[in-house]
Amino acid sequence: WAGVILNEDNKTQFWIPPGLAHGFAVLSDTADFEYKCTDFYNPKAEGCLIWNDPAVGIDWPLQNPLLSTKDQQGKTLEELFK
Repeated sequence: WAGVILNEDNKTQFWIPPGLAHGFAVLSDTADFEYKCTDFYNPKAEGCLIWNDPAVGIDWPLQNPLLSTKDQQGKTLEELFK
């Protein structure tokens, strides 16, 4: 995994190749998060990796994130590739 801080001060962008899992954590009280996509949204092609899968081992900068309903139902990497 790779992590990067994106904010209005550093004006950084982060490119994620199509098909690669990605996630984000908002570290401020508010945030605008925008995607630039390579194709139209297709929910049937989407999977959801659980944010804290120990097999992936992401060192998130928070312990108890507020998750969307979809993200609460995420699967482990092993479950996604069965």
